[in-house]
Amino acid sequence: MNFLLDLLACLVRLIRWSFGLFRAPHSENVPQPDPPSSPSSTSPPLLREKSSLILTPDFDSSSGTALQNLQQGLKKYRLESCVDRHLEFVAGPIVQRLVEDNIEAILEERSLGDVEHISSHCQLISKHATRLFAIFVELKREECIIPLLREGIHDDNLPFQRVQTPTQHTMALVTRQGTNVHALRGWDNEAINILDKKQYRFLSPIFRRGEHYKLDDLHILPFLDHEADHEGKAHAEGGYGQVFRACIHPDNHEFEDSSVRPRRGLFVAVKLLFHNDDFEPERNVYRALGHLSHDHLIDLLFTYKIKNRYHLVFPWADGSLKDYWEKYPEPVFTHQTLLWSVEQMKGIVSGLAYFHEFTNPEHGQTRFGRHGDIKAQNILWFRHANILKIADLGLARVHGRHSRSNVPPSTVVASPTYSPPEHQRGHPVSRRWDIWSLGCLYLEFVTYLILGNDAIVEFSSQRKGPTEIRELTSDVFYSEDAQEVNPGVIVWVAHLRHSQRCSRAMHDLLDLVMDEMLVVDPDARSSSRQIYKKMEKLIKRVEEEKKYLIKPKPLALGHSRRLPRMFESLLQPQPLSAAPRSHTWNL
Repeated sequence: MNFLLDLLACLVRLIRWSFGLFRAPHSENVPQPDPPSSPSSTSPPLLREKSSLILTPDFDSSSGTALQNLQQGLKKYRLESCVDRHLEFVAGPIVQRLVEDNIEAILEERSLGDVEHISSHCQLISKHATRLFAIFVELKREECIIPLLREGIHDDNLPFQRVQTPTQHTMALVTRQGTNVHALRGWDNEAINILDKKQYRFLSPIFRRGEHYKLDDLHILPFLDHEADHEGKAHAEGGYGQVFRACIHPDNHEFEDSSVRPRRGLFVAVKLLFHNDDFEPERNVYRALGHLSHDHLIDLLFTYKIKNRYHLVFPWADGSLKDYWEKYPEPVFTHQTLLWSVEQMKGIVSGLAYFHEFTNPEHGQTRFGRHGDIKAQNILWFRHANILKIADLGLARVHGRHSRSNVPPSTVVASPTYSPPEHQRGHPVSRRWDIWSLGCLYLEFVTYLILGNDAIVEFSSQRKGPTEIRELTSDVFYSEDAQEVNPGVIVWVAHLRHSQRCSRAMHDLLDLVMDEMLVVDPDARSSSRQIYKKMEKLIKRVEEEKKYLIKPKPLALGHSRRLPRMFESLLQPQPLSAAPRSHTWNL
């Protein structure tokens, strides 16, 4: 009896030991993997389902031939371009995978080529002719692939082009390089027209940084439409072009920030220029700056021309600074809010200082830039990085050392409200033009922080004066004769100083704006580098002395700092009525 009990105990220990081999280790001893996270709302679901790395056909591959499987796969993975709604494309890597999975079986099933050459044909097609093969499978002319290969025609020779034959009654095909395609010489005009259109389904371009693409009119842009997956305005229009949002298929771009491939596409802003003459000047500015020149300057990704229209492509922003103010009209007056704001103000002037004088990365020469249109609408906000960037260099110009200050004001087109008085006085345009505009922007930024977005509109009404046309008013930051600062600006600054939220840091920002930026004489304005150094000192003091930024220090009524006597009677300070509603800033 004892023997049986001992035997049973041994069996129990053996079972426990065996179970332990297959049981997951205890979480205290082995780090556990993170649970799978739900897909991001900015990830287009279509891209996740149709990734080039994970193909999940919804048809039974064992029920048909290899040719049928390939035909069904090419049909299944078509995507509609958001630019041309009726046109569809298949991403190149998906074509590559589908062809590689079926090519050998198709050649065997269809007896294409000699049996002893099937292996070499498979290798050649997989390396150099997957798109070519897919095109002729789509046309149900797969038997043409071997004659084309023997002729030395591969993907690099696409797209084929139509040309008139000497008889002028029939057409022929030539390669992209202009070489005759003899293997298709017997095709009639209808077949050639069908090929000419359908080939572009498999020729969507793969975009790379800094490149310019001259696309045929029939090229299908791999831009997907996922407006519900990303916040921000889908379309915008200005004086020089129209901007629309697109999502580049993840297999159609090669950018450093695409580490999330193949799960997501890349959201971009596509700027369609109204006038082709504006393309080279704007593109040259970005080329002079080089790739990723500064954290607070927008980066040009690539450009392309299609249907005789030029396009510039940038990273998609969540809105302009003006949009940001309107989205959060009553900011929470906290240390975090104010710190982020002054840091971004420093970042903007840092980017401007870099653009004002930089070294060209190609030839090492010093270049001098001028933006020409600094305003809240041209400062972009990127939610993910929570950063502001200077954008819209369409009016910007880059000069050498000897031509940087010889620009007549009559040749400059900019926003009148933020233009300096030299625009009216006829003085030569220099980089100090941007300093005045930046001062206007800073003054609006401080207004927003102290009084909220509605006060920016009220500030505008304070500046407006009469014009020669009775129905119109002039909204500028200088006086009617362009000899001094607009009296409405001076009164407004005093109003800000008396406001209950005005801290010592806000006072110092107002001093910086009025003493060194909004100065009528351009030669008396500080440079962008000098403004940047002042902002550095201000932020350093913020870090050392927290109350400096947040503790209110309004001027007492009757005490108007830097306010001329003639304007004191105009000042009617209005304390904030109630604490503003809370808005969340994603800081």
